[in-house]
Amino acid sequence: MGKSIACVCVADIVNHPTVKIITDHHTTKNNSYIIVPNSELIQMKYILVYSVIKNEKKYKQREEKSLLLIFVYISLLLGLIIWNFITRK
Repeated sequence: MGKSIACVCVADIVNHPTVKIITDHHTTKNNSYIIVPNSELIQMKYILVYSVIKNEKKYKQREEKSLLLIFVYISLLLGLIIWNFITRK
């Protein structure tokens, strides 16, 4: 399938006094967490299992281009430093 597998599910949670909803207001996004102490209070509706396949050839090409760009940038900086050193005399 691939190197990494992920899973997403949609479930219903039974309205029960032991189920707690916690909202985190400390982040920029309002995240809510639901704590269900018993798995019998969850009813699974849908589940999706999928795999992410990365195009390694494309990734290597991007990496090579990035390294070439960094090399050219460092070469230009070194050239400017040497040029300034030579012309100051």
